[in-house]
Amino acid sequence: MAKILFIDDEILYYKMISKTLEPLGYHVDTASSGKEGMKKVSEIHPDLIITDVMMPDMSGYDITRTLRQDARFSYIPIMVLTA
Repeated sequence: MAKILFIDDEILYYKMISKTLEPLGYHVDTASSGKEGMKKVSEIHPDLIITDVMMPDMSGYDITRTLRQDARFSYIPIMVLTA
């Protein structure tokens, strides 16, 4: 089962993504901030990261830039969403 980490500060989007992907066999883990998301990346080593662009503490661009500079996580595909 593929693990997806969804990082967004809006709970409505958590529900939409989870309800869409879990019936297809994906395990969806969530984080409500960029900093929490970065911590969870280290803990769960997801197969895919979906992140919002605009978040209060760390943008999706910051998350992507940080992960691309770390050899442990540079291979993980990242989708950046925005409203």
